[in-house]
This record gives sequence, C-alpha cells and structure tokens, in this order.
Amino acid sequence: MEWSLFELEKMLDSGELTSYDLVQFYLKRIAMYDKSGLSLNSIGEINPDVEIQALLMDKERKENKKRSRLHGIPIILKDNINTRDGMHTSAGSLALEDLYAPYDATIVKKLRDAGMIILGKANLSEFAYFMSTTMPSGFSSRFGQVKSCYHENIDPSGSSTGSAVAVAANLIPVSLGTETNGSLISPAEKSSIVTLKSTLGLLSRYGIIPISSKQDTPGPMTRTVMESALLMNYLYGVDDNDIYTKLIPEHKFDFLKACDQNVNGLRLGFLSFDDRVLDEEEQKIKHEAQQIFREAGCDIYEFTLKKKKIENLEALLFEFKNDLNRYLSTVQGYTSIKSLKDIIDLNKTNPEKYMPYGQDLLVKAQQRSGLSREKTYIEAREEQLRQANLLLDKMNELGLDVVVTVHGIPHTAINGCPSLSVPAKSLIDDKPINLVFSSRHWQDELLFSVAHYYESKTHYRTPPCLYRKFKN
Repeated sequence: MEWSLFELEKMLDSGELTSYDLVQFYLKRIAMYDKSGLSLNSIGEINPDVEIQALLMDKERKENKKRSRLHGIPIILKDNINTRDGMHTSAGSLALEDLYAPYDATIVKKLRDAGMIILGKANLSEFAYFMSTTMPSGFSSRFGQVKSCYHENIDPSGSSTGSAVAVAANLIPVSLGTETNGSLISPAEKSSIVTLKSTLGLLSRYGIIPISSKQDTPGPMTRTVMESALLMNYLYGVDDNDIYTKLIPEHKFDFLKACDQNVNGLRLGFLSFDDRVLDEEEQKIKHEAQQIFREAGCDIYEFTLKKKKIENLEALLFEFKNDLNRYLSTVQGYTSIKSLKDIIDLNKTNPEKYMPYGQDLLVKAQQRSGLSREKTYIEAREEQLRQANLLLDKMNELGLDVVVTVHGIPHTAINGCPSLSVPAKSLIDDKPINLVFSSRHWQDELLFSVAHYYESKTHYRTPPCLYRKFKN
C-alpha cells in the first residue's frame, strides 16, 4: 500500500493509524525487500530510537500538540546529512564509520521541529560519488551496492541512489537526498520519482558532508510533485551557518499553493543540444508535453544549445578539499578523521576493504591547494559558469519563463538555478525517462506550478512490482 503524505496526515489525524503503526509498516517492508528477497540495499542504517520517536509523536498528537502537517510521518535521510542521535553520518565511507555527529544539520532540525520521525539513513554513492572514477553509482564501502527496484539493467545513478530507491519501493513515504551535479535529478529519473534541485541557498547545507559549497544542495525525493512542495514549505529558510541562504528574497514561499497556480500565458522553451539527438520515444514525450502546455495556453518555443556537457571536475577538486576539511573541523573529537589526507591514508591501509574501486578523485583533490585565490581554480570556475549561463542568456533573449528538457541538464547545477524532475512515462521497461523543468534563481515556486500541471495531465508514475520480482 502506497500512502501519500496527505493521506498519511488524514489517517494519523483521524486515529485510523498511529505513527508507531506506520514505523512498523515500513520497517517490515525494509526487512522484506531491502535486507532480504530483492536486497535493494537502499537503507544503510535504521535509527535505534525510531520506535521511541514514534511513540512520542503519538503522545503529542493525543495531547493536541500537532507540530505541523508532517507530524509523526517517517523520513529517510541520505547518509551525508548530520543527525545528532544514535546513527552515524559517514557518507557511506568506512573511514567515517566512527562518526556520531555532535549536531543536527539545519534541515534535520527543521524536520524534527515539524514532528517528522527520522527512520534511518539511506545508502549512497560513497562521498556523494566523488571518490573514484571507476566506482559504480550506488556503491559505498560501508553499505555495499544499491539496486534498482524496477529492473536489474537500470543503473540507480548519481549519488542519492538509496534515497530514490527507498521512496520508489515504498520503503518510506519520502526522503532527502543531496546534489552537486545531477545527484538528485539523475537518481530520481532512474527510480521514476519526483525531486527538486532548488535554487542554491534556498535550503541550508550546514551539517551536510560536502563536495562544493558553490553547488551542493539538499532536496526532497517524493512520489508526487505536491509532496515535494509540502516538504519544501518546511525546509527552506535563512540559516546563519550558511551564508548563501542570506540571499533568499524577502518573500514567503508557499510551494504547495504554487501547485494550484494557472500556467496560462507562460512561455516555455523546449531545449535540445546539437551533440545529443533525442530518440523516437524521447521525441514522442517532448511533443506530448508541448501539446499539453499549448492546450493550457502556454507559448511554446524550441531552441538549441551547442553543447550539453560542461567540464565541472577541476573546480570541484579544489572546492571538495577545502569544504570537506572545513566540515571535518566541525566534528573534531567525534571521529578519528581530521582531514581529507587522513581518509586517503586510512583507505590505503586496507584497499580491498576501504576502497575496492580506488580513490583517484580523493587523491586528485588532495593534490590541489584548495585555495580559492589560485589562478587555475578561478579560471576553471569562471569558464564553467560562462557555459552554464548560456542557458540564462538564451532564456532572456527569448523571454522564457521555464526551460523543459528530457533527462535534465548540468547548467542549473553549476549556475545554481532550480530544476524539478517528473516521470514522463510509465516505467515498465529498463529505460526510465523524466521531464525536467528549469528556471531562473528563486523561481522554484513557478517550477512547482508547471510541473504539477504536467503531472496532473499525465500521472505516469507506475509503482514497481516488487512482489512479482520477489516471488521470481
């Protein structure tokens, strides 16, 4: 049984279900599909206090102390997000398996304040897929390999693999992942779910094991657009510990309300690249979407950019070393690891155990100075921003409100603009496809309006048939 956040809210309010019942339901599904049978391996660690949390939320509800619409609903967090409790925060690395974070990430504090129950940590690509160029996506030395819940041929992709698979397989109603360049958008597509890569700075990154402070952002992973909107209403906001959040406009965002906004009159640009030709199925999806929005009164444009891929690695190598070491300074005394160099050295002591796919990215990052004033870094960052901003230039030239792409693009990850991904077909084969809507900085609400309209006219998400796979 799949329940939406809205259904769960009603059932909990009416007493038809308790949070304790709900936690037991998901723990049983995790035991059946994640830890045996299919062995999806999407969940890395269960919160040892999850049942106590559930009972406490039930007690508060009975005392008419409901904290929010999310009160008493469980959630899974990617294992690079700090929780100050009985769970580790390791980024999937055995090198950090001793780390019990001394403080909650800001977004975790917001979830707790809203009454959500942290059920556990999701498996991920180790160090958010910034460890080795030969490591398969979804692998971590601490937890092993995440598997697709739809088809064995589907690469779970990106780094928020466990967060995506857990939601798709109904092991949890919603989860949080993180993105630097595609690590929300890509795994969401591969698991046929919804995600938002928000404007950089809309959500705090404080307390999250980083790759790059100039690109990282957490984000919701859900089965519907409105569920992501509801989560976002409780997640965004200014945080003194994250300077980027100080740029948030003085405007009360309501992403849920935005889902009901009329899209009539919007100018939508469908983007193609001259180095990437859409196949027949992708073309069909694009044309269908164009027709849906034409009928809604939108103006439709098609335009092309020369190059899809943007070289992002060099700048990230500099930023990773600097930002990771800064993060590690905030957890000193709670792990034996004090620096990136410590991780590299520990991994070398037992390569088969700690780094079966090597650690070439960690080594390359350690070789960089990590200094933002270095000419090599400045030139790399400026060039990739120039390429990424070609998208904004074209939007301004054509007067576009939203850009639509099949599969998504790296431009918004690099320039900090928002993207929202929605299933664009019923996933009954091994070729998942999502449509991705992108816009300018701080236009996240607009994306919810457009994406929800598209979803309401298609309803393409098809749950995986886990029982049949399990029986076979």
